[in-house]
Amino acid sequence: MMQQLLTRGIGHAEFKDTEIGQIPKAWEVLELKDIADIKGGKRLPKGYNLVNEDSGFPYIRVADMSKGSIDDSYIKYVPVEIEPMIKNYKISKDDLFISVAGTLGIVGSAPEKLDNANLTENANKICNIKCDRNYLLYYLQSQYIQNVISNERTVGAQPKLAIARIQKFLICQPETDEQHRIAKILSTIDDRIELYEKEKENYTQMKKGLMEQLLTGKIRICYT
Repeated sequence: MMQQLLTRGIGHAEFKDTEIGQIPKAWEVLELKDIADIKGGKRLPKGYNLVNEDSGFPYIRVADMSKGSIDDSYIKYVPVEIEPMIKNYKISKDDLFISVAGTLGIVGSAPEKLDNANLTENANKICNIKCDRNYLLYYLQSQYIQNVISNERTVGAQPKLAIARIQKFLICQPETDEQHRIAKILSTIDDRIELYEKEKENYTQMKKGLMEQLLTGKIRICYT
């Protein structure tokens, strides 16, 4: 569905050939730098470490990133005394992040509770976004962009994705209303997937519990 919506759009009859393949005739192809700014994160100063205690200054690492969002289960914090040294490297809930070292290409946004958190040097933030943010999020998660990122991996070295390369990502740009519609459709599908995954987990736990009772004799089956 992502492939279909992000390359064919909704209800188009005329298409054109571009450097990234066929797209609707009314769409544009722009570089990411034309519709957003890309800025780096920041590591802690030498000699300092993150802390487990809530200092009021959460720090988002690549390890905390998941597809689309942040898992805050093991979030760490910047010590109060050094926060002023890295205060200019924060990410807001209106930005997107993209991991650029180690595991490349994890894209998502910070939840409300992590608005204005510090961002690791192993990720960049995509800010001042001039299109539908959720549309851009899905586009950066698309197979096309992820393939571009995969080609940036170097053999025998630490994988790294440079800001200059991210700035040149080619992005299809429909009209704003169509961006909203595409993002809404994909978001609805994501919500349904999440619901099904929760149902599957519930059934899995029920099965484990039933197996334990059957295999330990707590429940006996009588055959007639």
